[in-house]
Amino acid sequence: MRRRTLSRSLRLLLAGLGAACAIPGPAPTQGWPSPTPGPVASSPAPPPPTAGPSALPPRPGTLRPSPTTGGPSPTSAPAAPSPSPTARPPAPAIAVFEPDPTPYPNPDRGFAADSYYPDEPALDPWGKIAWAEAQGVRIRLIRRTYYLHAYADQEALPPSLLATVAQDLSAAREAGVRLILRFAYRPAENSETAAYCDPPLGRILAHLAQLGPILRAGRGAIAYLEAGLIGPWGEWHSASPEAALLDPLPGYAEGAQPPCGRMNYDRKLPNRKTLQIVEAMLREVPGRLVAVRFPMAKAKLLELAAGGEEGTYPAAFVPLTAAEARRDTLKARLGGHNDCFLASPDDNGTYFYTPGPQQEREKEYWSRDSRYTVMGGETCTPAPYIPPGEDPPAYVYAQFRRFRFNNLNLAYHPDFIRWLAAQPFGDDTLLKALERDLGYRLHLRRATLLPARAPAGSPLQVSLELENLGFGSLYNPKTLILVFRREDHRQVEHVLEGTFYGPAPEEGPAVYTYTVPAPTEAGRYDLYLKISDPDAPEDLRYHVRLATRTAYERGMHALNLAVEIMEARVFLPLISR
Repeated sequence: MRRRTLSRSLRLLLAGLGAACAIPGPAPTQGWPSPTPGPVASSPAPPPPTAGPSALPPRPGTLRPSPTTGGPSPTSAPAAPSPSPTARPPAPAIAVFEPDPTPYPNPDRGFAADSYYPDEPALDPWGKIAWAEAQGVRIRLIRRTYYLHAYADQEALPPSLLATVAQDLSAAREAGVRLILRFAYRPAENSETAAYCDPPLGRILAHLAQLGPILRAGRGAIAYLEAGLIGPWGEWHSASPEAALLDPLPGYAEGAQPPCGRMNYDRKLPNRKTLQIVEAMLREVPGRLVAVRFPMAKAKLLELAAGGEEGTYPAAFVPLTAAEARRDTLKARLGGHNDCFLASPDDNGTYFYTPGPQQEREKEYWSRDSRYTVMGGETCTPAPYIPPGEDPPAYVYAQFRRFRFNNLNLAYHPDFIRWLAAQPFGDDTLLKALERDLGYRLHLRRATLLPARAPAGSPLQVSLELENLGFGSLYNPKTLILVFRREDHRQVEHVLEGTFYGPAPEEGPAVYTYTVPAPTEAGRYDLYLKISDPDAPEDLRYHVRLATRTAYERGMHALNLAVEIMEARVFLPLISR
């Protein structure tokens, strides 16, 4: 049988034709950002990107691409041939956007309704949503407090209570809201006629172990937990001396106390029992934060966890940094709640009692620490405390921004809420400004695509320049998804980040750059961005809507960019016999 051969001249001719007709390869991937998510540049914003790596290095403290979180490493794809000296790199497609001031009711942020068990035996989320709308506010949060005083002397919680908690979580999920949860044993302060006691440590831990499986199963309906459990209203003061779940502040002469104590506000210093309770809460509900009542409390818990001694005021107040944030550590998972916000210079004992450097130290600590965690709470006075010489609405707005409030109880104090609604601020009222700016408010400043015309399946570089215009952060992770939609409505989705938190507030724009494969079928594709929730990926009520003027439909933001995908061509050699 004769062997199939090619003449030498024909082989040379085919080689020349192949070089002339070859489709240009993608830009070199050596040095490009990994498909693994992460911002690679931030304020000041970079110029429009060109082919190749980003011109600016990551800012210290921002997230960097990590080859361990999914996707190939930046150098795993083979480098394309170097372009000829006369070839020009492809120009990127760029879309620029304006911010949208509409106060969208995004998940995990904004005003919150209030609900108490057993006064409200079952949660009615739809009723709470309607009540808030009657106040002119749309909500996605309800603070649900369970007072367990009927079970404080029982070693086990009854099945009926556990069923109520499970049903409440299910009802919240069906209504598209999330709960701020608090469990407490004392619905009021002790008095001459009533004495509420803190249970012993072992009983609290046993109750938490019962609640744990229910809370884990319903985690998608939980925004975060408040530490609760100790003291009146679960606010970590006036703790019962017998249970000793908190210690007196140094220098406080406690004196003789009636059973369970009375008005003992200075028994509020965390000890090792307190630490065990907090660690148990974090263990029972992984992936959710726990908020504590005082900045001093968080600082002391961290000191105790590091081996510090009990009974002393914390020696250091070191706020959480970007490098420490978003981790499964005590420091990263403890947030804060202030339930007497703007009541007085020290917010009625929230901060160090005496005005001066120590009080300011605590305030600055909480302001910086809450950039990467959560801050919520309520007011407790009919109107805010305003220092002399300050403009009332401007001062109040600035304090909410300083402490990076994610949410505020819309039900209490009702006179304070009415005061907010009566204060002109900007184009509307202070209440409407807070509805817009509480928590995160992510704005897409610019989107860039490179190249705008590419072979099927080839690498595409997408950059998103985002800025957080709100007071607080995304404290629960989201999923960032890029959507390609063809003219026939065929869609291709790529997850850019599975645990996306976005930029922190007041840190300026950050640029997130990703490399993704182009669709494998030819055609013109429009690009969209989705920010969904990993616990409710298909429920649009848990999607994040950007504060950006662009078309929005079915959870997708139009990026105003398109890519033309070309069919891959295969050249077959001529065969001669």
